[in-house]
Amino acid sequence: YMRGLAAGALWRLWSMLTNYYGWWDALPGPALGLHWAGLLSALVVVPLLEETVFRGYLQAGLEARLGPLLAIAIQALLFALHPAHALQGWRAFPSVFAFGLLAGALYWRAGAIWIVLGAHGLANVLPSIVLEAAGWVYGQ
Repeated sequence: YMRGLAAGALWRLWSMLTNYYGWWDALPGPALGLHWAGLLSALVVVPLLEETVFRGYLQAGLEARLGPLLAIAIQALLFALHPAHALQGWRAFPSVFAFGLLAGALYWRAGAIWIVLGAHGLANVLPSIVLEAAGWVYGQ
């Protein structure tokens, strides 16, 4: 789980730099706030649901038929095209796809979903933590 947290943190930092300060010159959006319901959802609920579907079922099933590399690539593509991720726009596609590849590789290497749950959970909350720690508050 801790290795997953570290992997999620590294990916999210890369994602924030490329999405917010990278080649698209986009500005950071509003901090989401660190309220308890949001933390619970971002750290546990969303990762548990998405990782169970994309890595636990989809990737595991594809690995048995196609091997690990193709399974990781297919599930990462489907993960990035998931409607909730597609709503983020095409600018976010490369980083969401990259996380799908990272999560798939972590799942395949560890043989367990726990490391991916940690990576996903931290990646979900890290932008809010960084923005709030930096003192950036929506509306100010």
